[in-house]
Amino acid sequence: MQNAANLRRAVVLALKLLVLAAVIWFVWQTAQDGWRELSTKGVRVSWPWLFASAGCYLAGLIPPVWFWRRTLRALHSQPGWVTILRAYFAGHLAKYVPGKALVLVVRAAVLREAKVRWHTAVVSVFLATLTVIAVGALLAAVTALAAWGWDSTRLAATAVVVLAAFVPTLPPVVRWVIKYLDRNNSAAESNSHETNELA
Repeated sequence: MQNAANLRRAVVLALKLLVLAAVIWFVWQTAQDGWRELSTKGVRVSWPWLFASAGCYLAGLIPPVWFWRRTLRALHSQPGWVTILRAYFAGHLAKYVPGKALVLVVRAAVLREAKVRWHTAVVSVFLATLTVIAVGALLAAVTALAAWGWDSTRLAATAVVVLAAFVPTLPPVVRWVIKYLDRNNSAAESNSHETNELA
C-alpha cells in the first residue's frame, strides 16, 4: 500500500511538472512571437504605457475573479482569496497552451489543494466561464445594435451564443449537474471502499 501511495504521489508530481513546463514553454513562445511581430513592424514600446496597460488589464480581471469566488461559495466551498487568485491566474496562463483544456485542469488542481471537491471545482470553472461569455455576447449584441441598427442575422447569431452560454448557468441546471456528479462520486467512492476491503 505504501509503495502504491508513493508511486501515485510521484506520478502526480511528474504530471504537475509536465503541465508547468508546457505552460512556461507556450507563454514564452507567445511572448517571443508578439515581440518579433512588434519589431518587424517598427513599433516602439513605451514601458510606462506598457505597465499602465498591464495594470488596467489586471484590474479588469477583478470582477471575473470575484464572481468565481461567489460561485464557489454558492457551491458550498470557501477557499481563501490567495488560493482563488493562484488558481485563476495560473489557469489564465494555461490559456496559452493550444486547446485551452489545461485552464480547467490547472484551476481545479489548485483548488483541490484547498480541499475543494474535484467536480465542484470543475462546475465552478464552467459556470464562471460561461457567465463571462454570456455577458460578453449580450454586451456585443447591444453594442452592435447601437452601432449598426437592427440586423436580424447578427441578432440571431448573438442570441444563440447568449442562450448557449447562459442556459447551463441557470440554477435548476446547475443543481441537476451537482446532484448527478455527487451521485456518481458517491458510487465511485463506495466501489473503491469495497475494493479496499476485499484487498
